[in-house]
Amino acid sequence: MKFMDGNKVVRAGLAALYPPRCACCNRVLMHQSNLSGFCRGCLPRIPFRTRSQALLGWSDFGPAGYGRSYPVVCATWYRDPIRQMLLKLKFGDAPDLAHALAGILLYGWNRFGIDCRGVVAVPLHQTRERERGYNQAGLIAAAFAKQIDRPDWSQYLIRNRITERQSSLTAREERQANLSGAFSLTLPGKRFERIGGDDARPVVLIDDVLTTGATLTEAAIPFWRNNIPVAGLVASSDKQTQSRLIGRNIGRRLALQETRGFGSTLNRP
Repeated sequence: MKFMDGNKVVRAGLAALYPPRCACCNRVLMHQSNLSGFCRGCLPRIPFRTRSQALLGWSDFGPAGYGRSYPVVCATWYRDPIRQMLLKLKFGDAPDLAHALAGILLYGWNRFGIDCRGVVAVPLHQTRERERGYNQAGLIAAAFAKQIDRPDWSQYLIRNRITERQSSLTAREERQANLSGAFSLTLPGKRFERIGGDDARPVVLIDDVLTTGATLTEAAIPFWRNNIPVAGLVASSDKQTQSRLIGRNIGRRLALQETRGFGSTLNRP
C-alpha cells in the first residue's frame, strides 16, 4: 500500500480548504486560463499592449536614457482590472496578487526574447517599506525571478532617502528633482562581480507602474554608471512611445543582439 507524502497531504488539504481564486474576479479557479492566476472569463479583460505598444525607449523619459540599447517593456495599459489589482496590492494588503502580476510581466517579457543576468526591483525607502509591510515591486520581482530561473538581486539596490510621493508632483522637472541621486548600489567586492563582470546581458529593473519614467530612470542610473546594461520591465502604464522610430530601432538592436548569442532561450508566446 502506497502512502502519500506528508507535504502533499498538507498541500492537498490546504487546496481543499482554500482553493485558488482568480486574481481578477476572486472566483474559485475551476478552469485555469493559459495565464496563471486568472480564470478564462477574466483573461480577455486584461488590457494587454500590442507588441509594438509594449516597447518604450529610455530616451522617452529624459536625457539620461539616450543611447541605452535595451528597452523598457510594459505589459499592459493602466486600466481596469489591472489598475484595481495594482492598487489593491499597493494599498490593500494583498501580497498574494504579486504572483499573478508576475505572470503578466512574464507574458510581456517573453514576447521579445531578451535574456537577462538577474532581476532587481525598484526599492522603497526602508521607512516606507516598514509602514506598508512590503515593497510591492519587490514581491513581483521575486516571483518573476523564480518564473524565469534568474537570481533576484533586489537587495543590492537601495533608496538613500525618503522622497516625496511622485503622485503628488505634477511637473516633470519636479519629479526628476525629487528623485535625483535617490538610488545607489551596495555591491562590495565579489558581490559586484556577480552582477558586473563581462556578461553582456542586462539586469532587469522591475516596477509595478510607470507614469513619467522618472523613478525607473533614476533607479537605472547606478547600474549605468558601473557599465551594467539595464532593461526595464513594468506591469502597467499609460505612457506612449514618443517616437515610432524608437520602437523600430530597438527592435533592430534586439535582433542583432540575438544573432550574437545574447537572445533568450525562454519560450515566446
